[in-house]
Amino acid sequence: MFLPEGDTTIAPMAFVAFCMRYQNQCLDSSNGGRVIQLTESRLAEMRAVNKAVNSRIAPDASKGGDNWSLETRIGNCNDYAVQKRDELSRLGYPAAALSLAIVMTRAGQGHLVLTVRTDAGDYVLDNLQGSVLPWTALNYSWLKRQSAERPRYWVDLNGGVQVSTAMAGGNAVGTASGASRKRRGFAG
Repeated sequence: MFLPEGDTTIAPMAFVAFCMRYQNQCLDSSNGGRVIQLTESRLAEMRAVNKAVNSRIAPDASKGGDNWSLETRIGNCNDYAVQKRDELSRLGYPAAALSLAIVMTRAGQGHLVLTVRTDAGDYVLDNLQGSVLPWTALNYSWLKRQSAERPRYWVDLNGGVQVSTAMAGGNAVGTASGASRKRRGFAG
């Protein structure tokens, strides 16, 4: 199951600054397609990258969300997500299959993750999770993500689709309320 994408929306300002600093990370490209075939070896690669980056970066929630970096060894969810995207890209994953996404955690905190579009649905690499999981397995409200077609743009995820891990079949339930969508800081 794929994340339900809506209209184009405003990209985070930190993302705009990231693209200015790392221009090659935000190039429009559909080379290699927008969906990868989910094989055991691809899943193993994603797990290895998730584990390596989660181990390599020491968490520092006080860093703030304005400076996304490919070089830091101390950071927050933003640094984890962009470094995972970079590493998968270096392994040959098409850029159009790799999208950064902003979610709201159950605690009401903004959080950045990496999504990988596969033929089996969207999978998530997350510094709060040791496992690489389908997006429907995470109890997040999904707010917006980087567009696969135009990586400098972001798309709304239908008003913050909220998924319950107890739901069978990965069906999305409800939407995030206005109060729960208020940004109370970053979890990562």
